[in-house]
Amino acid sequence: MLVRRRPRLRTASTFLTSRRVHAVLSLLVGACSCAAIVSFTVIAIARLRYPYELDWLESGLVEHVRRAGAGHSLYVAPSVDFIPFPYPPVFPWVTRIVSAFAGYGFFSGRLVSLLATFGTFAVLYMIVVRATRSKTGGLVASGLYAASYSLVGGWFDVGKSDSLFLCFTVLAVYALFDARDSWKRIAIAACVTSLAILTKQTAIVVALPLAGYLLMRRPRFGALFVAIVVAIVGGLTLVLSTTTNGWFDYWVWDQLREHGGRGVPATDYLTVDLRPYLLVLGLAATSARYVKRGSWNTGVIATALSGMLIGAWLSRLHDGAFTNVLMPACAALALCAGLLFAVALQQATWRATLAFALVIGTFAMLAYSPGDHLPHQQRQSAGKQLIAFLRNAPGDVLVMSHPTYAVMAGKPSHGHFGGAIDIDRAHNARAINRLHESYIAAIRAQRFSAVLIDGSPEPWLADAIEHCYSFSFVPEPALHPIEGFATSPTTLWTQNPNGCN
Repeated sequence: MLVRRRPRLRTASTFLTSRRVHAVLSLLVGACSCAAIVSFTVIAIARLRYPYELDWLESGLVEHVRRAGAGHSLYVAPSVDFIPFPYPPVFPWVTRIVSAFAGYGFFSGRLVSLLATFGTFAVLYMIVVRATRSKTGGLVASGLYAASYSLVGGWFDVGKSDSLFLCFTVLAVYALFDARDSWKRIAIAACVTSLAILTKQTAIVVALPLAGYLLMRRPRFGALFVAIVVAIVGGLTLVLSTTTNGWFDYWVWDQLREHGGRGVPATDYLTVDLRPYLLVLGLAATSARYVKRGSWNTGVIATALSGMLIGAWLSRLHDGAFTNVLMPACAALALCAGLLFAVALQQATWRATLAFALVIGTFAMLAYSPGDHLPHQQRQSAGKQLIAFLRNAPGDVLVMSHPTYAVMAGKPSHGHFGGAIDIDRAHNARAINRLHESYIAAIRAQRFSAVLIDGSPEPWLADAIEHCYSFSFVPEPALHPIEGFATSPTTLWTQNPNGCN
């Protein structure tokens, strides 16, 4: 229990009145929570079999999974044929297993993310119920996180690693509950934390304060936690680094660090990104004093929440970061709101009433239109037209930022150019030279009958393309992803019949 109870004296009439009012407010809060979860579920199911990208990087992950299914390494030198993304391997590996039954494509990755999101809802609920015995508080935590769907860019069900990483992260926190005397629970938490790190590197920022807390409270348990995480993450890193000639280290550990912090201004994290959650501060002001301090579970939650908030903030500072990196922060604040709300319900009547108002206000601030995240007929038509165009094109076609579209048209897969942009931003000479040489050689050899580019070619590639291919426009309408950056193939370069000029 995280709650420190306070004696209450009420008249019978006051108690009866407050009980009736709170019963109505409980139904309203429960309805808001259920509506948020149902709204997300309906959107996710509608998008599960959507045949085109939800986000422009999604097709890159599809090709990672396809490559893993073919038995090829994910961490190789960059080339026109494949450019690894700077992600650890767990998400492609898990999605590969699902793809063995569901087929390779957008569906499998989205299914993994959808199930992981439902898992996160469930774990948030269980943490609050276990800490406070309040099912209403648990529903508030799950519902508020579900309500942040639009705030994080509609990313819960996108076929990328974010949802799976977050599910592992909150599951590790749950495993640490009541673990002060359990070697088994510490070991389980360490294994799940390792999976989180090997799904997305942000989990390290959560794991470090947790490790510090365990070492401070129970040094032997902390040492076990650290030893297991280091053994699993370090061991896999050693194996993959050795078998990939060091490319694993570059893609997973080095590249993102080399990008630097040129993202959104630091102050925007609280004043803009997380503004809808500011009412949670009101919950903290009214309820924090009644939280049982010094207990094991309180320390675990406080440490994990700080790590999730800091991890999201650091990610947001990263150059090129989108709002999906706010998912850990939204989960942390939703969990915090659920816990504080549950505490407030067990205190004075006015505190409970205020807590209801603050939670309902937070739901209102997170409200969004589901239609903004649903695929529309215009996109379906544009997708069919693009795939038909690619299918009718002779020979090999390089679709530089949407390789899965080429595969859907019966063409070979190639590297996702989003990975090339990441390489150029990292300033690693070895990777940059290998990438540029591969693309320029393929273009000068006129390996492709056509090249589709989102906008203009990069400066280092422009000269080769302009000498070997002729410029025209992609037939309208353009196929934009539903979420994220609104990019699409807009320029078409067709092979010069007389060779390079």
